Amino acid sequence: MFREVIDSMMKVGEAQVRLKEIEVALDAAELDKQNAITEATLAKEKAESSKSEVKRIELMVSRT
Repeated sequence: MFREVIDSMMKVGEAQVRLKEIEVALDAAELDKQNAITEATLAKEKAESSKSEVKRIELMVSRT
């Protein structure tokens, strides 16, 4: 009986450790996702800025 209790407690402890590992991995994945979203947003803004700059230069060239 005592051995079964110890075994059960060890299994619970192992499960808690595994759950914590999964939580940490999930948090890391969420941070990676947020970083990717931020980078994509910045890339989109840079692309729009470049597009505007190209249009501006095209207008300058067409006027000369």
